[in-house]
Amino acid sequence: WGAHPIPTNHPSPFFPHARSSTSGTMESGGEFEAACAAMSIGRFSSRFPDTKRAEAYLEAAKRSPLRYKCLDIAKKTRLDYVAFHAISIVRHTIVKEWGSLQGKRVMGIRKELLSMALGGNNGNKVLLNPAIQKQLMHVVAVITKRGWSVEADSSSSSSSSSSSSWMLQETKRMLSDQNTTVRVMGLRLCSAVIDEIASEGSNSALGQSLEFHAKVRFSFERRCLKSLIALMIQFVGALSSSPSIDMKLLIPGLQVIQQILSWKFCATGSVQAALRAWSKGRAGNEDYDDDSDEYQFLQPGKDWAEILVLNNNPVLRLMFSLYNSKAVRGDQQASHLVRENIRLLASVRGKVLPATERKLRAEYANKIVSGTLGMAKMLSCCDVGAHVLDCCRVLSRAVDNYKFLTLVLHAPKTAQHLLQYVTETATRILHVDKGGCNKGGDEVLDFNDLETWQNESLDQLLDILTGILLEIRFNRRKFPQNVGAVLGRYCETIFARYVQKRLHFATEEARSGVEHQEQFHDDEYLNEHFDSVAALARASCGPSLELLSKLIDQRTSLLAGAANSKTQRALSADETFRVREAQEQLFYLLRLLGHTMADSADGEVPQIPDELMRLSSAASSSASSSGNNGNMNSGEVDPLVKASQSVLRYSAFESKLIKAGRLDETLSPFTAITLIWFLRRWGLSYLMPNESLYSTVSERLWRAFGQDSKSGLMALEAVVDKVATNILDWPQSFEVAEHTATLLCDLSRSRKVREKLAQTKAWWRLVEAYAAKKTAVMRLLPSALSKLLQAICFAVAEGVEGGQPNESNTGAVSRSARQREISERIAQPIQEIFAKVRRLQPAEFDKVKRSVECVKQLEVAVALLRGIGMTSGRASFGLYHSFLAGFFPTLAQLVDAYAGVDEGRGVVSGIIRLFVDTAFAQLSYCGPPQAAALVQGSLHIIRAYTLKQKNGERKASMGDKRPGGGGGDDEEPDEQEEEDILQILSLLENLSNTNLDDRSKQTEERIADGVMEGVVHVMGMLGQRRMIHFPTVYMSFYRLLAEVVVNRPKKLMSMPEQLQGRVLECVQFALRHSDSQVVKSGLRSLRSIALAIIRFGKGEKGKQLGGMMRFLFKMLLFDPLSSELIIPIADALFPFILASQQAFGEIAKEIIHNHKQRCGNDTAANERVSRGFEALLNSNGLKREWNHANRLVFQENVRVFIASVRTVLETR
Repeated sequence: WGAHPIPTNHPSPFFPHARSSTSGTMESGGEFEAACAAMSIGRFSSRFPDTKRAEAYLEAAKRSPLRYKCLDIAKKTRLDYVAFHAISIVRHTIVKEWGSLQGKRVMGIRKELLSMALGGNNGNKVLLNPAIQKQLMHVVAVITKRGWSVEADSSSSSSSSSSSSWMLQETKRMLSDQNTTVRVMGLRLCSAVIDEIASEGSNSALGQSLEFHAKVRFSFERRCLKSLIALMIQFVGALSSSPSIDMKLLIPGLQVIQQILSWKFCATGSVQAALRAWSKGRAGNEDYDDDSDEYQFLQPGKDWAEILVLNNNPVLRLMFSLYNSKAVRGDQQASHLVRENIRLLASVRGKVLPATERKLRAEYANKIVSGTLGMAKMLSCCDVGAHVLDCCRVLSRAVDNYKFLTLVLHAPKTAQHLLQYVTETATRILHVDKGGCNKGGDEVLDFNDLETWQNESLDQLLDILTGILLEIRFNRRKFPQNVGAVLGRYCETIFARYVQKRLHFATEEARSGVEHQEQFHDDEYLNEHFDSVAALARASCGPSLELLSKLIDQRTSLLAGAANSKTQRALSADETFRVREAQEQLFYLLRLLGHTMADSADGEVPQIPDELMRLSSAASSSASSSGNNGNMNSGEVDPLVKASQSVLRYSAFESKLIKAGRLDETLSPFTAITLIWFLRRWGLSYLMPNESLYSTVSERLWRAFGQDSKSGLMALEAVVDKVATNILDWPQSFEVAEHTATLLCDLSRSRKVREKLAQTKAWWRLVEAYAAKKTAVMRLLPSALSKLLQAICFAVAEGVEGGQPNESNTGAVSRSARQREISERIAQPIQEIFAKVRRLQPAEFDKVKRSVECVKQLEVAVALLRGIGMTSGRASFGLYHSFLAGFFPTLAQLVDAYAGVDEGRGVVSGIIRLFVDTAFAQLSYCGPPQAAALVQGSLHIIRAYTLKQKNGERKASMGDKRPGGGGGDDEEPDEQEEEDILQILSLLENLSNTNLDDRSKQTEERIADGVMEGVVHVMGMLGQRRMIHFPTVYMSFYRLLAEVVVNRPKKLMSMPEQLQGRVLECVQFALRHSDSQVVKSGLRSLRSIALAIIRFGKGEKGKQLGGMMRFLFKMLLFDPLSSELIIPIADALFPFILASQQAFGEIAKEIIHNHKQRCGNDTAANERVSRGFEALLNSNGLKREWNHANRLVFQENVRVFIASVRTVLETR
């Protein structure tokens, strides 16, 4: 230790097990210092060349006699990283040896740590380091939480009354001290304790059950929290009244108030109920979100009303008073904390503000909103952007929590001022230029980070307006009649400014070629943002649609003029810029119009929005009263028809350029994809809609786009012509073609559209091009080919009436004859491709199978077959049965030939996806013979793939043992192989979950045998290949395995012993995995296996599985244990104990015996372990049978078991 040696003979006054003399390498101060340096600052010494060895040394130091001297090391060292790690070891020692510490010793340690944090140790400046002080306070918080008893009437030295009273008294004492440093440390102490107790688990791995954490938290909430916030209000209030506010004290004081207001209150009022909720969220729900809706709001008990909502709102009044201070507004952190605390106060609800107390809620909401509106006018602060954003967040939370209707009915002036502020702020934000200058108002919004604050503030304002519009929509009768009209005018103003600003950004991007707002090129953000903007447009739908259609027509005219000029001369630089600008602007205009006119097509059946239907109905009534017959040529009367026609005109212009071969700068693939996006969203709602879905029908809209109207057929012809043009006439536009094929496939799902497709020339153009195997079709990507043929199959399955539009169809052609004719034309290209392969001898095929031409043709054929397989429905099943099943043997041979061949990966992946889609779309519609054929074909594919991967061209090595049997593989599997395995698992899952109309026992047995055989094949391959690198594969496999075992337990019990052993190896491998989600999947599988043993297994099989029970106890008692795994382990352990109670008794005796040998004569510890095992099955009325009630009781028993037994075993 150089100039500051630590004597090796230094007994600790606090730890009773500290030895008077120590020896060995673990006692070397130099090695400890070197390890700390290697871990903290990366200074590698000869003793520790890497951090892994240093980490191992420090971990070993926690179990060596050195741990008793770390408190003295932290006091005397002049190296901050040494003090940090020494304090960490002190914390670990206190937690692990808590049972041997007495109350006085605990109080002494805590007092010594506080003294060190205050710098009262010979002026050691290392201890004044903020990171070290934070670490010291964290250890004090850990001691406080660990010593917190849950019994209210306990009289022991570590009772809750002692801990809570010490906490409050120590905080008061330190805050009342005249020394600023002591007062700051008092605030840090309070903050550390709140942070430690607030979590359901423990930040320092206390080794206690979830029940312990819940009870401490519940006790702290009832005994200390309200007193602490009262103390903080008094302390911060005194600071605010002083002539000069000390920011060193104000900021930590505001942080403590923020922690208290962010507290997740136990709304149920019961520890048991809170414990069950936390357990369900942490351990049983993979999608648990700590920021879920129930935690978005502050819901304290009724006794908090006097602090939060009564007595003139002391907390809220204090925050607004602080913000009036220029000193607070001038400090960035302090001002933000004040605004954040006001936002939390706007989240108050529950018992303190029940829904029945409408007057109280209205008064509180009025104070929040009016106070925030007053605060928002104070722009003389250090960061105007953060000020505006935080004010918008407060108002958004208040409107969401207390509802705009409450303000309208009880505080109409405040409601009016709120709308005015939202409108003015939005328009000012939309007028901020790069210099921060407001073009439309008197004030200047000087944003430090313009785009970030601008977009986030605007999003908050849009949320406010969207929420208000939804309120008015669902509570229209409760609002005054003029509210909707007033809000509509506000929305019209904001939307017009928004469109102007969005076009401005498009111009900037076209000029610089750089994306200024990258988030608008993220689809998820774009959809969410434009949905909010579309709500404003629908509130003023007439003017908004008129504006958008006008702007689209202007850009179309500009591009058409540039295209005409291009035929005569080259475009100038200015003209080229105008073309790029128009294309960028069309992207935003088409997206805005698409979101305004139609809702998302993903999920429910898309419908025309009610607001737009009412607008069109009003236009129809106006047209009828004026004598207009409602033809398409007079579409200007109806804004919906006019807006639709503007897009169709641009589509016709784009198609004209493509057909003419004008693939120059006047044509943008990016804009073309956006146009296809619009046509899909618009077409699914407007093109030949189903009138039975609407209560109000617009006569004019139905005349324009209905199934029986000439105008509707013209619109369909325009859309299909665009599809045919993009696919057939635009070479090398693979991405555009893929989106276009998806558009046609989705539109063809509508029966009304399918019935009219045969009456369009463009449709027959597509069919003829496919039948003739034109290059434009066959060069498409496989996914686009599948979508295209799927659309054709949809139409064929529905039935095709008549011939092509230009045919003189005088002869009577039956519907079935036309179906057969087109089916033959569909089958011809596929049959020709496979016929070439079948004619080749095996030796000849081996020579050509790697060639680009052969692989490409097979990929095309498989993609076309996949299009047929994805066609679902009874009508389409005839096509599947008569054609697709005949290719199953050939497809299996192709998998056998190409598995493991790099050139044929696309063929193999396409075949696997073909069976996945076919099983999903067709199996529920077919009878037993067809189901058997599909299952048999699937098994052929799985056998060929898995056997080839294990024993084929990629030879496996025996160097690495993997679960499920077999050795490893020298070559790591790649992402394509992972995707193939996932698709095979999806295929088995589709087969397993089939809901057949004819559920005969024979059919079920055949499917069950096939699925189980497939699982065995996949399990064998997982054992050979290095799939440990792909946790998603394991999670899918274990989910499928659990499903198979639960639904078909007899199959598992009838498997050979060797296969059962391989299943258990796979599960045990999952339990050792580092990913908790994989462990959970393995535990679910293990529980299913145990339940199968209970129902169908014999006694000796339960004994054979005793090793798995032993492994579960090892996870509970000895391995690092995450709180989220407690419930899954309990659910897996309980059925194992029921299956073999004898094995449970033997394991319990073994653990107790080993503990006695280690502990010797420690009778209390031995009895505690014995009582823990006994109580596991005999407490809380647990019965020896599997049901939901006993399962919950056993979960509670396991928590108590961990708290009592694991703590003793870890300490010893």
